[in-house]
Amino acid sequence: MIRVIFEKEKARKNERLEEIVRTAEKSDNILAWTAHAKEGKASPQEMQLLSSFLAQKGVSVDEYLGCVRLEGDHLSEVKDYWDQRSHGFSDAINEEADSHLGEEYRERFRKLFGDEPLKILDDGAGAGFFSILLASLGHKVTSIDYSDGMVGHIEENMAKRGLECEALQMDAQDLKFEDESFDAVVQRNVMWNLDHPEKAYDEIYRVLKPGGIFLIDDGNHYLAAHDEEYAEAAAKRKAEFEAMRAKEDLTPGSHYRHNPENVDFTIIEKIAVEQPMSYRRRPQWDLDQMIRLGFKEIHVEIFGKGLPGRYIVAAKKPEEI
Repeated sequence: MIRVIFEKEKARKNERLEEIVRTAEKSDNILAWTAHAKEGKASPQEMQLLSSFLAQKGVSVDEYLGCVRLEGDHLSEVKDYWDQRSHGFSDAINEEADSHLGEEYRERFRKLFGDEPLKILDDGAGAGFFSILLASLGHKVTSIDYSDGMVGHIEENMAKRGLECEALQMDAQDLKFEDESFDAVVQRNVMWNLDHPEKAYDEIYRVLKPGGIFLIDDGNHYLAAHDEEYAEAAAKRKAEFEAMRAKEDLTPGSHYRHNPENVDFTIIEKIAVEQPMSYRRRPQWDLDQMIRLGFKEIHVEIFGKGLPGRYIVAAKKPEEI
């Protein structure tokens, strides 16, 4: 089910928009027209009715839709995309695991988890980048991903390296594990794919044992599409970004280089820009979730210059709850 969400901070910049939002929230018809217009599926009659309603208030359709986003179930679309990308993605993470980046992560895991083998969940594992590194350190790894294609590549990648893990097809927003099942949970670049990322956080906390550690490596991947400050910063650094992309062939794990299926990346980009995490500044949002749930000893590392882009957060579930 698609839900219309109004970005009220944007609407407050225009008194007429504020009034329209208040009216629209109370009208099932206007909400339906809005959802269809935002999806690009509105009939000519619906567009005429919406335009007439807005014109009475002196607001254009573009102005109005600019403070609207949709929340709904994109899970099957996201799964289909990553199934298509699974082969190239697997090639990329294998190259990355064998590079200096893989060794840097191993060292981070050694410091965070110590030498004793732990039971660790790789939550939204993709083709198994974290799983490979953790299993190579002797940990007992369970890897889950919603994409069947990714799960197949996890099994293949582990077998080729003589490593073991349990690989399962599963939704990070609805984990099928008992409470307090894992000593640690790790996650990398998953939340931005999800319709309900707060549920994923609830599940992570639930399956962690008391004293368990959660590590997340993520970033503000599509925030510039909606956040003026991030958009301005991105525009100023456009030349830098283009230069970085030109060097992608030299970067271990380049996804532009590892795409033998010639999958159109804009498929996921169009979905992602409307997902909840593309409207939230991070890691602030993540810290709010961690505090809400009761995590303690939260450590944040932010990479790059200026506004936060990529970050890593490690947090501990209290020993006693």
